[in-house]
Amino acid sequence: MARSGSTLQYNLACEMAEITGRGGSVGPSIFDDSSSDVVDDLARDEKLHVVKQHDVWPDMIQRIQRDDPGVRICYIYRDLRDVAVSMRNKWPLSWEAVIQKLDEAVATFEIVHEARTSAAVLWQRYEDVTADLPAATRDVADFLGLRLEADMVARIAEGASVEAAMAVAESLKGVISDRISTVGAESIEGRATLHALRNRTFRLWDPTTLIHHNHISRHKGASGVWRSELSAQEADRISTRYARWFRDTGYPV
Repeated sequence: MARSGSTLQYNLACEMAEITGRGGSVGPSIFDDSSSDVVDDLARDEKLHVVKQHDVWPDMIQRIQRDDPGVRICYIYRDLRDVAVSMRNKWPLSWEAVIQKLDEAVATFEIVHEARTSAAVLWQRYEDVTADLPAATRDVADFLGLRLEADMVARIAEGASVEAAMAVAESLKGVISDRISTVGAESIEGRATLHALRNRTFRLWDPTTLIHHNHISRHKGASGVWRSELSAQEADRISTRYARWFRDTGYPV
């Protein structure tokens, strides 16, 4: 689910796959009907190929339900009200655009939910993961069949923490500042960059972690911030529109 710890979960899987020599990142990738052969090749390989997605590519759930070897899903979700807040903090979205993105997130949730009981699906809740990141890291390792000592689990968890993500984001902001200083704030490029930053349309990310310069908001990944960031009408609209989702996931409304 977007803005729900998917990058954190992705980095946990990548780091432990690389540390154990079992594989590594494919990065963000979009698979369609014409790329089933690519998925077949990756699934047959003994190495772990970690792909970050916000959608479920064609035939994935069917593969899981058929118990196809070599295919695994690590899925993470979050209170939709906090997702809405995080989306608006990161992207220049209207309220209706936020609702559309929530519609898409819930639709994907329901698709993955069809295979939730499969041993090939790891189902994690953002609030639980952030409350005890080492335990969540251990869950990912066990799910992927990777044997890691406790000190290694702790190290991987620390490397994927909010504080570590903030450090990456701050380094990217330094790159942006250096770029503006080099071209001059009054130059065409400098003014365009500053304008894009103000409007949250500027994009810069770390190619290894996929963390963006504005990945972490002032809330630092905290849960429950929707109570102060959403109006009563906005919160009510989300809880009403997605009432079944809230009931199924157990979040109080």
